[in-house]
Amino acid sequence: SEGHHFSCVHSGSGPLHHILVVDRSSSMSMRDVQPTNYTLRASHPNRLGAVLDACNQYLLMRHGKSQSDLVSFIAFDDYATTVFSGKALDPPTLFELMKGVRIQGGTNFSPALDRASEVMESVERSGTRNCVIVFLSDGCGSFQEANLRCLLQGRVNRGSVIARQSFLLFRFHTCTVHVRDFGFIYSGNRRPPPPP
Repeated sequence: SEGHHFSCVHSGSGPLHHILVVDRSSSMSMRDVQPTNYTLRASHPNRLGAVLDACNQYLLMRHGKSQSDLVSFIAFDDYATTVFSGKALDPPTLFELMKGVRIQGGTNFSPALDRASEVMESVERSGTRNCVIVFLSDGCGSFQEANLRCLLQGRVNRGSVIARQSFLLFRFHTCTVHVRDFGFIYSGNRRPPPPP
């Protein structure tokens, strides 16, 4: 229910490329949040299930607005895996693929940010779609500032298409500091000093 939303200025401006970046680390096994979807309650009765449920609802909402969107899905722990890339927006098919994600490993945001940058580069070579990155995590992870800056540098290097990029970031209540840092860096600032 908590989160940060940075400058979505193009939500109605034609076909989009949605990159869903989902934390599958061991902390996502906690059952303090449950999915509402019955199938996910059976297979993923935990934070990961709640996130997959949110992804599915998000895609259903977008499908009602634009069936020509593309979707990519990245799952990460200490490493990042592209589950699918540049797929047509077909919620039932994509939901089946997302349900295959399983919890494992620790949490490192850097591989996820690198992979998101690679996926964005490969799918958007045509330059015809704006990109929305949705990053879902319980917020307990580390990342190198350079990895996020590299991803966001696309706002400059790729011209107007990525200049209007959105970065949506959602977290659970348990940890805040690293997720908070995303916002400072996205705004063009350096990370704030740690609290005393």
